[in-house]
Formats: sequence, C-alpha cells, structure tokens
Amino acid sequence: ILKVMNGYLPDQKLHSELIDKMMELGVKGGQRSDGSQKDGFLKYEKNRPSAVYDPDKKAYVPFDKTGWTKDIEDMLGPIPDNYIPWKMLLMDRAKEAKLKPYFETLKQADTKGAELARSYLKEFREIGKKLVDMGVAGAPGDVDNVLTLGFYHLYGPFSPVTE
Repeated sequence: ILKVMNGYLPDQKLHSELIDKMMELGVKGGQRSDGSQKDGFLKYEKNRPSAVYDPDKKAYVPFDKTGWTKDIEDMLGPIPDNYIPWKMLLMDRAKEAKLKPYFETLKQADTKGAELARSYLKEFREIGKKLVDMGVAGAPGDVDNVLTLGFYHLYGPFSPVTE
C-alpha cells in the first residue's frame, strides 16, 4: 500500500523500515472476506489481538498486561468510556450515531492517545483531500466508500462523525 500511495503522494514520503523488514520476513497479515484478521504484525486469538510480532526475535511477543503493554497503555492514557469495539459497530446501522459521542469525547481528551488520534484524523483527511484533488477519487464520498466497503473501516476521512 505504501508503494502504491507513494506514486500518488510523493511529498508524503511514505516509507517504513519496519514495514520493509516485516515484508521481507513474510509477515503480512490482512483481512479475510468476512472482516476477520489474519495473523501478521499482530497475532489474533478469538478475533482479538494477543501478541505483536518482533522481527528481531522472529517470533510473536504476547501482550503483557503488567509489563510493556501496561507501560504503553499508561503512556497513552485511558480509552474514552464511550468506546465501542469496531467489530460491534461494523454492521450496526446506527454506527454513526454511536461513533459521534466517542469522537466528541476524543476531541476534548487531554491524553497522549487522544493527541495521536487527532493527529491521525487530520492527516487522514488531508490525504483524502489530496486524492480527490489529484483525481484519483472523483469525490470525497468515493474515498469514504473505498475505506468502509473495501477495507472494513467504520468511517472515512470525510465522515461527519470525525468533524
């Protein structure tokens, strides 16, 4: 995906040595047609992430709720109380109504995790705008449709829930 996107967004310099290394090792993951995840960067047990692949060890390292995972969760801060897992929302016809309060909370939260999420959403929208401006997508709704229908995202960069 980075190679394809670089052709359209050369000024973004989308590159990751970690992703290159994972590809060389054949650690790709992905989604099945039903939306479930294949093991890749993350290992899944009962459809939930349970470990992360360490390319140096060439093995999965289990999440450790008392060790490194806890340290990262403490650094990021708590998930907003109104968070709902995406798989519960994927086929929910009222997902936008349920996502809107979550994003409102996220906008107000003063945590590192919320700061990173807001930064991601801003960049997400900018890339979407660029794709429309370049004619890669005909309209903002096209970008949203590719992400929601083709990649199982709950929302696209132009979704009203993220505004």
